[in-house]
Amino acid sequence: MRRLLLLLSLFVLASPVAASARSDESPPPEPCGDGNSLGAVECADLPVVESLDPEYTENFRAPRPGRDRPAGEDSPADCRPADVVFYAATDWIRLAQKLSADASACAEYFISVPPLVADKTQPRANQAHRIRALGPAFHALAEIHWASWATWVRDNEQTWYEAGLEARRRMDAAGYDVTQGDTWAINEFPSSVRRGLGTARSDAREFVRGLFEGDGTLPAAQGAVFVIGLGQRLADASQYKATLKDWLADGDFWGDMDRGVRFWSQEVYADARHWGVPGAPLEVRRDYLNDFLQHKVLLALTAPAEDEVSRTFLLRAYDPIANAAWQWDFGFGWTMISALEMQAFVSSQTHALRSFGRGVLEAPPTGSATPGRRETRPGSRQATS
Repeated sequence: MRRLLLLLSLFVLASPVAASARSDESPPPEPCGDGNSLGAVECADLPVVESLDPEYTENFRAPRPGRDRPAGEDSPADCRPADVVFYAATDWIRLAQKLSADASACAEYFISVPPLVADKTQPRANQAHRIRALGPAFHALAEIHWASWATWVRDNEQTWYEAGLEARRRMDAAGYDVTQGDTWAINEFPSSVRRGLGTARSDAREFVRGLFEGDGTLPAAQGAVFVIGLGQRLADASQYKATLKDWLADGDFWGDMDRGVRFWSQEVYADARHWGVPGAPLEVRRDYLNDFLQHKVLLALTAPAEDEVSRTFLLRAYDPIANAAWQWDFGFGWTMISALEMQAFVSSQTHALRSFGRGVLEAPPTGSATPGRRETRPGSRQATS
């Protein structure tokens, strides 16, 4: 059954101290303020913890009649299947437990787990089984830290392919079980991959190949790739667009991604200031959120026929990293808003992603129009993208 809803939501809670320490007068040090990146969590030096709620235990969830299903059983016939992927730099156990308390019978949940702080080439052990214990629809993603593995490649004079194989071996030793749905998630492809600088693209291809194939003793496993993004407030996107068009034309690269990657997750952290426009109706907020959240797929849909490899892959695998990071004034858009406003912001993004899935991703492009999107919108542009 085809996956209809594509959603990757970022879940990072900044501590009150970290949030209050940031202000317009005190900009964060580099590289925190340099682009939209999951690396902002590291720059903020947040504590890495399993759960902030001692009341939650490994066996927290109580059975819910009509919602839990045995392993291997299909979703109900009236479901629109959903793969829901969460990046969780902190508090991943509580996130999984909260989700399991009101889980959809139509969804599969994938929760990322960060590596050890002391050595980010080492997956965090004794975590994956806790997420799997919440039910057959819950899976752990071992976060594979790109920058740390780049250092490993250099220091050990190894190839990126061997780095991928070694990462899979370490995942297995740490308890990640791909036969039960666990897998890997690269954090993150740097902008050099998008721009095609040096050997960055070939390095990325080899790393993914090693992670996917394993060393022969482990089954092949498609994983997730997080891709560094750009801010929604970018005024001139012409250079970025030209770079993307060149990237989409690299059929060899996308062919390898299609083989090894299940979730391709562009970092697109919507800015609450561009969403929270007074008087903007829900439909306008939805459409202009999707202009930003889905921009890579929308560009691929208009690409020439020779870019079919990238277009086919993105239509299958693209899962934008939406913004549930609160409160942040750098790295993850801008979410210095109240808790109630943040709830509405996350809900609005979810609505936009679901609406896009019902339209564009359920039908191939026809002519020059994009299915599921109005070609013109009345009135002036209220929520910029």
